[in-house]
Amino acid sequence: MKRRLLPLLLTLLLLSTSLLQVQAATQADLQTKLDALVEQYVGTCWYGSYDGAIQCKGFADLVYNALFGTGGIGSYVDGEYYYIKTPRNSVLLGEATGYSASDGARMYAIFSQAKPGDYVQMARRNRSYGHSVIIYSVETDRESGGVWVFDCNMSYTTCLVQKYFMSWEKLADISTGITLYRHDTYPTCDHDWQSLSRTEPTETVDGKELLRCAICGIDSESVIPCALSETMAGFADVDANAWYYPYLRQAVQEGLLNGISDTAFAPNAPVTRGMAVTILWRMYAKPAGGAQNFADVAGNCWYSQSVAWAAANGIVNGVTSTRFAPDDNVQRQQLAVMLYRCAKYSGLPAQERADLSAYADARSVSPYAEDAMRWAVAVGLMNGRSGNVLAPSDTATRAEAAKLILRFASLSAAQATAKHSEMLPK
Repeated sequence: MKRRLLPLLLTLLLLSTSLLQVQAATQADLQTKLDALVEQYVGTCWYGSYDGAIQCKGFADLVYNALFGTGGIGSYVDGEYYYIKTPRNSVLLGEATGYSASDGARMYAIFSQAKPGDYVQMARRNRSYGHSVIIYSVETDRESGGVWVFDCNMSYTTCLVQKYFMSWEKLADISTGITLYRHDTYPTCDHDWQSLSRTEPTETVDGKELLRCAICGIDSESVIPCALSETMAGFADVDANAWYYPYLRQAVQEGLLNGISDTAFAPNAPVTRGMAVTILWRMYAKPAGGAQNFADVAGNCWYSQSVAWAAANGIVNGVTSTRFAPDDNVQRQQLAVMLYRCAKYSGLPAQERADLSAYADARSVSPYAEDAMRWAVAVGLMNGRSGNVLAPSDTATRAEAAKLILRFASLSAAQATAKHSEMLPK
C-alpha cells in the first residue's frame, strides 16, 4: 500500500507546487511565494525527487523551480558534490574552497550579498557528500549575523524541511566548499524607502538624503538638486558625465558664462572674441572700461563694455584701429595670449616657460603667441588637445574657454595669496 501511495503523494506535491510557478514581479512577491512554500512544507516529510535529484538537492531544486519556474539549477560535476559547472538560468555570486573551519570572514564576504530565494551548495567537512539549501533571510551584522536557510535535511530515515540558523563561523565549520547562485531573472525590490537623514540644498550646493529600504534593508543616497543643478539639468546638450561639466557648472555658478538659451548651452560651439572678453571682464567683476571707438561694436550691445575694458587695458586689440570683429572665432593660441596679458594686467608673475618640443605641432605656434603658449603650458592652463597635439590654431570651444579661464582664476588667486604672504612681516 505504501508503495502505491508514494507516487500519488509525490504527484500531488508537484501539482500543488506548480500552482506557485508564476514568476515574482518584485522581491515582495518572491518573499510571499517563499513564505507560502515554508508554510506548506515545514514540519513535513519529503521523500521525492526533482529534476533527477533526490533528498536535499531535489527539494532545493523543487523550491527553486516554484520560485522562478525554470526547473532545478543544474547537475553536479562528477565527484564534486557542492559544485554545479553550468547553473541553469543562474549566476554565480560567490564561491570559496580551501578555507579554515573558523574562517567566518570568508563566509561573510559571500553571504552578506545573499537574498531570499538564492541557491546555496556546500561540501560537508565530515561527510562524503554535500548539501543544498535555499536562502530564507540574511542577517548581515558582522559579529552576530548569519543565514537562515530553507532546506530538506535527511535525519535517520526521515527527511525534514526546516529553517535553521547558521553563524558565519558555523558555515565555515561545517563545509569545505560553498557556492552561492542567484536566478538571472531575480526581481528587483519594490523599495519602501525610509529617510535616515537629510541635508537641505542651498542655491549652489546640492542637498542629500540618506534612505534605507524597509523591505530589503539596503541604503541609498538621494541627491536633492539645488537651483544651480536644476539650471544645468535644463541644458539638453550638456552631458553631466563629460569632462567639461564641472567647468561649465562653476562658470554658470560664478556668472562667467550663460547658456545660449534656457535649454541649450552649446559647449562645443566656437567661442568668439566678444564672448571671450566678456567672460574675462566678468571674472574681474565687470570693471569700468571707458569709451571704445570700434565701428563694429554698438554702444548698447551685450559685449560693448567688456570690449572697451579689454581694449583699454591691452587684453585684446582690435583687428584694425576701427574694427574689433566681435563675432570672429578665437583660436586656442589667441586665448592663451589673452590670459597671458591678464596675468600682466593683474601684476602677477608670468615668467614661466615650457619647452613645447614634445608637441608634434609645436612649430605651428605663431610667433606672436609663442611666449603666451609656453607660459600657459608651463603653469598648467593648457595642454595637448589630443595626445601630443597642441592645436594652437584650432578654434577654442566655449567649454575649453570656461576651463582655461577658471584655471587662470584659480592660478591668479593662488599667486596673489603667495604674494601677499611674502609682504607680511617676518
